Amino acid sequence: MRMIPVKIKNRENHSLFGVLHLPSPDMDRGNICIVILSPGVKSRVAPHRLYVKMADLFVSMGYTVLRFDFSGLGDSEGENEEAHLVDLYNTIQLGRYVDDTIDVLNWLERNYTKSRFILAGLCGGAITGIHTGVKDKRVIGLIALGMPVILDGNNIDKRLYLTPRQLEYSRSSFVQKASNPKAWKRLFSLKSDFKLIYLSFILPTLKKLRSPKKQTGPAGNQEIKDNLNPLFHPNFSGFAKNRKILLVYGEFDKLLWDFQEKYVLKYKSSYDKLKKNIDLRIIGRANHILSFQEWTQEMLSTAKAWLEENFNSATQKQFEETRIQQAVVRPSRV
Repeated sequence: MRMIPVKIKNRENHSLFGVLHLPSPDMDRGNICIVILSPGVKSRVAPHRLYVKMADLFVSMGYTVLRFDFSGLGDSEGENEEAHLVDLYNTIQLGRYVDDTIDVLNWLERNYTKSRFILAGLCGGAITGIHTGVKDKRVIGLIALGMPVILDGNNIDKRLYLTPRQLEYSRSSFVQKASNPKAWKRLFSLKSDFKLIYLSFILPTLKKLRSPKKQTGPAGNQEIKDNLNPLFHPNFSGFAKNRKILLVYGEFDKLLWDFQEKYVLKYKSSYDKLKKNIDLRIIGRANHILSFQEWTQEMLSTAKAWLEENFNSATQKQFEETRIQQAVVRPSRV
C-alpha cells in the first residue's frame, strides 16, 4: 500500500488537501474508488482516527481510497463565514460540500481513470454523500455512519422537536440526577434547562389530560410538526432506488432516533419499497462517533461484508448492464 499526499483545485480555485491510498497493483479493483468525506467540521482523520482505520481496511480489499478536507476545513483553503457552528452544520445538511465532492470525483477520473465511486462518511460526510449521489450517477454506493436527517441552526430549537424516545431519554437523565446535590443546586439557582424539564415532564402530563378532541397528531388528522431536512427524503429515496446504502448507527446515537421516528415512520411505505437496497445496522450500546475500539471494529467488519456482498465481480457486471440503459449524468468539469 502506498499513501500519497494530494492537492486538488475545486471550482472556486481553492486547494483541497487529502491523502490517496493506493493498493498493490495485483489487488487493484480497477475503476472503483472509495472516497471518504469529512464529518462536519472534523478533518479527513475523523474522531479517534476513524477514517484512517476505514482507509486501511478498504485499501487492503483492493480499493483505491481518498480522504480529503472540504474547503474551509482542516488543511484545505477557503473560509467559513458562519458565526455559529450549528449554522455551518445547517449548510452541510443542505449540501454545502456537494460541489467539492464532485470536483474531487472529476479529478480522480482524470488522473487515476476512476469512473465509479463509493462514498463513505460519518455524520456530515454521510449526508453530503446522499446529496452528491443523486447529482452524480458515477456514485454506485454509500457507507453512511450516523447520518443526520434533521436540520440544525442557531434559530432552530431542537428541544421543540424531540422524539418520544429522546424525551424518554431526557426524563431518565433528569431522574438519575435527582440524587446529585449539584443538580439540585443548579435547579434552585435557576441554571437548569427549565424548558427541557417542561417538555419532558409537564407537557406530556398535560397532553394526557386533554380531551380527545384537542389531541394533535395522527389521531386528530393533523400533521406533526418536525425539523426534518426537506431535502432528505427526495435525495435519500432517489439514491436508494437503484443504488446500495449501508446505514450504520450506534444504539445510543440520538440521530438513530431521529431517523427511525422522524423519517421512517413518516415515509414508511416509501422506505419499505427501498429496503432491498438499504442495509440498516445498529451497533449495540455505541455512541455517535463509535469511540470504543469494539464499536469501530464491528462497523469495519460490517462494512467489509457489505462491500464484498454488493461490489464483487458479478454485481459490478450487473451494474454495468443497468448503467448502459440509463443516462449517466456527467457534471461539468473544472
